[in-house]
Amino acid sequence: KKYWKTNSNSFEKTFVDVNTEDTLFGLDMSNRTNKNNVDEQKITTIYNNLLVMAEAYAMKSDANPYYHDAALLEDIKKGLEYTYLNYYGPTVWVDGVYGNWWHWDIGCPLSLTGILCILEHELGTELCKKYLEAFDYLNPLPNMTACNKVWITRCVLLSSALQHDPVRLLRSNLEVYDVFDYVVKGDGFYEDGSFVQHGNLSYTGGYGLSMINEITNIMYFMNGSRFEWTDPEVNNQYRWVFENFRPCVYNGNFMAAMRGREVSRSTSEASAQGTVVTSLIKMQSYAPADIKPQLEALIRHYMVMTGKSYAGNVPPCLIDYAIALFANESIAPASDYNVTRVLGNMDRVVQHGPKYGVCISLSSTRIAKYESINRENQKAWYTGDGMIYLYTDGYDYNGTYFNNANPYLMPGVTANSSERLANCPSPHPMNSSPFAGGSGFILGYDSSKISPSALGSNNAEKGTFTSDKATKITAKKSYFMFDNEVVCLGSDIKDESGTAVITTVENRMIRTGNTFAVNGSAVTLTETKKTVENAKTMHFSGMGGYVFLRSAEDGNTTGYKMSKSGNYSFLEITLSHGINPNGKTYAYVYLPEATAEETEAYNASPDIKLVKRNNKAHAVAETKLNMLGCVFFEKDTVVNNSGVTAVKSIAANNSCAVMVSTNASGETVITVSDPTQTLTAIVLDVSINASQVVSASDKVTATADGSSARIVVDCLGNHGQTYSVTLK
Repeated sequence: KKYWKTNSNSFEKTFVDVNTEDTLFGLDMSNRTNKNNVDEQKITTIYNNLLVMAEAYAMKSDANPYYHDAALLEDIKKGLEYTYLNYYGPTVWVDGVYGNWWHWDIGCPLSLTGILCILEHELGTELCKKYLEAFDYLNPLPNMTACNKVWITRCVLLSSALQHDPVRLLRSNLEVYDVFDYVVKGDGFYEDGSFVQHGNLSYTGGYGLSMINEITNIMYFMNGSRFEWTDPEVNNQYRWVFENFRPCVYNGNFMAAMRGREVSRSTSEASAQGTVVTSLIKMQSYAPADIKPQLEALIRHYMVMTGKSYAGNVPPCLIDYAIALFANESIAPASDYNVTRVLGNMDRVVQHGPKYGVCISLSSTRIAKYESINRENQKAWYTGDGMIYLYTDGYDYNGTYFNNANPYLMPGVTANSSERLANCPSPHPMNSSPFAGGSGFILGYDSSKISPSALGSNNAEKGTFTSDKATKITAKKSYFMFDNEVVCLGSDIKDESGTAVITTVENRMIRTGNTFAVNGSAVTLTETKKTVENAKTMHFSGMGGYVFLRSAEDGNTTGYKMSKSGNYSFLEITLSHGINPNGKTYAYVYLPEATAEETEAYNASPDIKLVKRNNKAHAVAETKLNMLGCVFFEKDTVVNNSGVTAVKSIAANNSCAVMVSTNASGETVITVSDPTQTLTAIVLDVSINASQVVSASDKVTATADGSSARIVVDCLGNHGQTYSVTLK
């Protein structure tokens, strides 16, 4: 019994005698007869290590001393036989599996099939068949949904090929085609740009990313064979690139709000983005002729942006292509991407501007607040409660951020100070309100009580809180994203917990050279909290400016401090609403990438006018862009006395989000959506000097008589999409 070790300095192999122990790779498996004492993840680790050894054996290179090393091959064979006899062979159907199913159905076979493909000729068909018995027993054909199904499909296809079973291979192709269909509920890709896994979790940058990576793996190695995927729906993958993935990537980072529990891992947003690029490099090798130039332009865009060829992560046969594309200046990178997308099926909104990116993470009765399983992401309590992710140059929200920032203070979130437990709640915590979504450049959110069914008991092992106090808080929140600012409004803040209620404006990592100013004067950040009554502005060179739009009813005290965690420091800016507030409000503006001087100038003459903010509706006007945004939490009327746009008032018969803009030629565009995704119809009565309906979306009827207009939206079966009408 020996195990393989690699010395990081000399890369020399070392054999260690472990005759007195039952170990492989130093992993203690001595209690394998006691399922509760054997970590099934160790079995996946064994196969992962054997795969590295197989790659070393098979990779021909002057720099690789282990190419076709006989001793190395013998060690691999012993490792395969040991694992088959003890864990991934007869014991699977005799004793059953235990622990996390993923390792048995996906984790182990992903590496095992790779090993067998590499060593097929050295092992022979019969040994390959033998080592695949456990997987074939568990997965005769592809099953499950979305990414999990694609993972299993890869293993089934390789298992079929290794055993020369074309019938199973062809049947597997037929079973997997449905993953390319757009879905309207549950796991998979949605036409609005969303991706959901585990039933109710936003996961484009996690499972969605793994899914496209595996699809490109499979299509890359099957392309040109009689078994290549030919169903027309397979072509949806090219739409996913531009409609589902590109909106979620900013400045070389895959936005954290779409990465699920993976944000707590050491892998960064930049690493996730690298997986996108390597998947696209594989995809272009088999893409149709009219798609390939678009893919190459996007690949070049990410390469130029990050200064990386990503050649080290692509299949060996594509390394030369990746390096050549990186150097090929005749292929223009894809143009700048300035867009705002409401991804209603996963309760996210993203905006890409010329200087910054923003993502807002919500939850509802449809989408969970966060995922925490397998002891990961256990302090993500507020990351789905309206958290704002602001991306500027050189900043990201990776594992360093989420493992060190104060988890009680997530930017954009209003919460009380009740103590919470680091645990893995099941089922996923939900919001009891369906209101989460927006229209155009605005987003509304009803931060209601967490559904009691998601809490379990108040027991420390099962409950999410040490008590039920954290469930008491409610708030109405809205976010308005314009050309150079993000406006945040809050109202109807209520709480009965008996603890302090805080809205966090910022919780941002401090980097060398950052400066901070309050009301135009530079201050030194310390670990002692400072409070400022009626603060007007703050500026942080790592992000930009913060402008507080105070009114008489706000009465917020603004606090700031430097928080330290290990080797990292964070800037925390908070608004205090006191204990047990009843109807408190707030209003502030982010100015990403603004200088200190620009922040003060904006405060002196803001582009924003606060039109309405109560428990029924929020509305703001953007004077420079001539736009009016309204969020109706229920039936209400917004009187527009700002002088912005041609609209004088809007009466909504139900909850909805409305954006209005009037251009120089006198045309007024009104967009509307149902953030609850539950309504059958929305009726807007608009006071406006218009007599002509220029255009209207499908399912929208509109009339105008010169002084008013009525807009009726049939939103039955909608998924939060935006409808529009143009009046003149």
